Amino acid sequence: MLSLISSGVNRTTDLSKKLDVSASHITAITDSLVANNFITRHRSEVDRRIVVLELTEEARDFVASIEQKKKEMIVRRFSVFTDEEREQFQALLKKLAEN
Repeated sequence: MLSLISSGVNRTTDLSKKLDVSASHITAITDSLVANNFITRHRSEVDRRIVVLELTEEARDFVASIEQKKKEMIVRRFSVFTDEEREQFQALLKKLAEN
């Protein structure tokens, strides 16, 4: 959920739709994230019905560290392939994405 908020999905209704869960479930999760100082929650100035979520500095650092660890893991996993195998794998993924 922190990654989604970090990527710009910052309204509770959008998170609910993106994750395919009820609004009450998002409220319960965001209550916990607010309590643990990972996000702030406030009403939109444009439309008071909209609740906007923002990551705290602590959460931004946490998301960045997780993203770095994911990159390192991917590099480690793919290091078993030769250059030719990586190129072949990329070509296969591209073919899948195009169809």
